[in-house]
Amino acid sequence: MASVEEVKAGLAQAADETGQGITGIRGVADMFDRAITRMRAVLAGSSAAQVSQAIAQLEQAKARLAESAQLASGSIASAREYAARI
Repeated sequence: MASVEEVKAGLAQAADETGQGITGIRGVADMFDRAITRMRAVLAGSSAAQVSQAIAQLEQAKARLAESAQLASGSIASAREYAARI
């Protein structure tokens, strides 16, 4: 069984790795934003259903990324709270 200090160190490392993942998620979300903006600009005035669908799908993907980042942040907070109590 791991010692308390090993558990704390493992939780801290996992929190750091999760934080790096959140940074990556935010980078992807920014790329999606740019892609959405570009699609809208290029196709201004067009009513192509497939393009509207593409934009809607990217917006949905971006929303799910935001949800993932929020859940991951909650995970970090929970791990840190536990580490502080032990």
